[in-house]
Amino acid sequence: MTPNDPNQDATVENPLVENEEELSPEESFGEMIRSLDPVFQVDSLAANTLAEMGLGEASATPCEDGDMQRLDFSVLHFVLIPEKATWLDFMLEADRASIGKIFEMFSGISEAADEDLEDMLRETMNLIHGSLKSAFKSQGIDVIIPVVPQSVASNLLSHVAGGVSVQSRHLLKVGDISLRMTMIARPSPLVRKKLADIGVANVLAEALKPDDNDEIVLINRGTMINSKLLRKVHDLAEYDSEGRKAAVFEPSPLARLVK
Repeated sequence: MTPNDPNQDATVENPLVENEEELSPEESFGEMIRSLDPVFQVDSLAANTLAEMGLGEASATPCEDGDMQRLDFSVLHFVLIPEKATWLDFMLEADRASIGKIFEMFSGISEAADEDLEDMLRETMNLIHGSLKSAFKSQGIDVIIPVVPQSVASNLLSHVAGGVSVQSRHLLKVGDISLRMTMIARPSPLVRKKLADIGVANVLAEALKPDDNDEIVLINRGTMINSKLLRKVHDLAEYDSEGRKAAVFEPSPLARLVK
């Protein structure tokens, strides 16, 4: 660790893992993810959501190598599972024809601008995540959804390989409509950082309050720090003589690429 590393004063809290001496980090994390039914069954949750949207009976099949061409529209969404110290990336992709048909079914308009199609894909992702959040809630698992779905380029996925992760990729089909959904799960341990060391895309694990007034909330729990909020945090740090720390979750590599 270098002297200028902003995490050198951070305290990392990792959840206890059973059989820690017997399993590698990858195996331990994989077993934990497979124990979470909503994550392990996200393909069927997504297919059911498409059916509930009125698109018709949907199927979900694992993607083959030939299904991995770049598509026209992509959106990202994130879910944090605090008690499991886990960050989930979700990418939903569609070609112009498929998302155009969904847009036409809902709007009655056959010709749509790119912005309209992006909005439609974001709304589809929102509905899928609503189903996922409900599934977690039914199991008593608290989740944080730090931002709304973000439109991104599909080739972002090529920049985030490596590290401990569990991935799944499925093709969702309803008639001649096809969507591709990717899920990447990564460890995201709770870290306590000095205010001056908090960075963009960190997610607050607890509300940030001034040290002299516990009733005022400056930034809510579950907020992903953007550049505007980062200035607010660092302004607060200037008046902090105690070196106070805040609990944050580190973002996934993919989340760091979202502007």
